[in-house]
Amino acid sequence: MNRGLAKILWVFFGMTLFLFSFWLSLPSQWAARQIEAKLTPYMRPAKPTLSEFRTSLTGFSISQLHIRLPGPKAKMIIQNLEVSIAPWHLLLGRIGFTAELYQGQISGSLSALGQLQLEVDQAQPNRNLWVRGTELIRSNPKVSANLDMSLRGKPEGTVKVAINSLEISGKQEHTQLMTNLPTTRVKHLGVQALIKAGKVTLDGNITGDLTGTAKGTIVLNTSRLGQSQLNVQVNSSLSDAYKSKLGFIASLLQAYTNSNGRISISLTGKIDAPAIKRL
Repeated sequence: MNRGLAKILWVFFGMTLFLFSFWLSLPSQWAARQIEAKLTPYMRPAKPTLSEFRTSLTGFSISQLHIRLPGPKAKMIIQNLEVSIAPWHLLLGRIGFTAELYQGQISGSLSALGQLQLEVDQAQPNRNLWVRGTELIRSNPKVSANLDMSLRGKPEGTVKVAINSLEISGKQEHTQLMTNLPTTRVKHLGVQALIKAGKVTLDGNITGDLTGTAKGTIVLNTSRLGQSQLNVQVNSSLSDAYKSKLGFIASLLQAYTNSNGRISISLTGKIDAPAIKRL
């Protein structure tokens, strides 16, 4: 072998060995604080905190990622987060990751071009202590989601969410409404959203005590979400058993019921104060 080539190979090998040694001996606390600092600007007003950061030959792992949300005691915990920077991922220009979220699984990837792909499978949000403490959710629903989003510039992409076996308390102390309502049972709730050029195109459906669809658009005001513009049409019906429990609320809904006996309305104007009109 040519001596010059052999020398280059030995230098390359030595540098690679040095970099791997440096990576594997990276101080865990220092690395965790650096990652928190990088994540914080993208997650405001939420605040991330990492614990038990470990490096490996093909990436790193985090025992728990605590995300403190706005509001008292509001927090989400992602467990066993593993990020892969293995050569086969780097050749494709992306990093891969997996994690656990309330008995469900998360997997996905983030490309060098800012394309985020994320899948959530069968997470159980009522295992979150803050959610359970509100006593608003009376069942243990399972949530699955799929996200394919470009994070360069204004976010654009698609989001799909499915929730099964959801029961929502109607008690006044849980809902903070002016009157008690019956427990609302949802067999399935599905939402698909296309986000493009500052506009969200929605397509949703629900079955259970309430069965129907919601379709329309929301023109986003990213600085003040409450000022975003709605143009959504809802077409739904209530089960007879559920309607019989609504009391005077059922009579109020008659104003929005069409000749086919279905609640058919449009929501327009700002999210903060939408205008409701029967269709």
